[in-house]
Amino acid sequence: MGVDPGFKHLGFSAALLSFDLELTPLEMVYSGTTKSAAKLGLRAKSDDMRRLSVIRDEFLSFISSWSADVYAFEECPTVRNSSSSRKIALGWGGCYCLATRREGALTVEYSPQHLKKVVTGNNQASKQDVQQALRARFPGLQEPDVAKSKLEHPFDALAACVAAAEDDSVKALVAVVRRTSA
Repeated sequence: MGVDPGFKHLGFSAALLSFDLELTPLEMVYSGTTKSAAKLGLRAKSDDMRRLSVIRDEFLSFISSWSADVYAFEECPTVRNSSSSRKIALGWGGCYCLATRREGALTVEYSPQHLKKVVTGNNQASKQDVQQALRARFPGLQEPDVAKSKLEHPFDALAACVAAAEDDSVKALVAVVRRTSA
C-alpha cells in the first residue's frame, strides 16, 4: 500500500506485488480535508484535530479494504512555515501510526526525489512527468475522479508502491512469503 500523507491533500494506493515481483495497481484514492468555514466555534488547533479525525477515518476505511503486508510512505516533508509543518506532520504521523499498528506489516519510506528517480529515472522530474511515467507503465490505470491539480497525491502514493517493489527489504519479504507458502 502506498501513502502520500498530508493534511489538506492525501493519496492512497493499493497494489499487488506478485511472487515474480510484478506490480499491479488495484486502487488509487484521493482524500482531502478542508478548514471548517465557521470553525464550529472552535479554535484553529481544535479544528485541526477535527481534520485529523477525518484523515484517520478515511485512511482506516481504505486500509480495511485491503490486506497490506507493506506500507510505503512518501517521507514527511519539511516546510519553512511552522504552522504548515505541524499540520503535515499531524497527517503523516496519524497515517504512519495506523499503518504500523497493523501486526506484521513492513513500513518503509522514501524521499520525493527517490520516488521521482525510481519512476522516471530523474530525481528532479515534475509531478506531470511522474504521472505520465506511471500511466505508461500501467496502461489502463484507473485514476480517481478528481481535479487534475489533486491527482498528484494518489500518483505519489502509487510511486511509493513502485519504490517498495524495488526495495531490497520488500523483495526479501516476498521471498520469505514465497518459500513459506510453497
